[in-house]
Amino acid sequence: MKNSRKKAAVMLRTYKGHRFVDVRVMVARPDGGATPTGKGLALKPGAIPELVDVLQRAHAAAVEAGWCGGHGA
Repeated sequence: MKNSRKKAAVMLRTYKGHRFVDVRVMVARPDGGATPTGKGLALKPGAIPELVDVLQRAHAAAVEAGWCGGHGA
């Protein structure tokens, strides 16, 4: 993420009877907790395999370009 105060979180949520996967930027609070920001996306659970595939391809391209190591950022 951008800095040590911001982290990514992936949560399974339900809103008005609809299930979704929430991928959100979280900001650290002074008390040690975290607060979700408006930055992120909500996906239908069926979109998880496509998201995983897209992220794996992006990671492979980043490794090939020398932007990151083979196992992490």
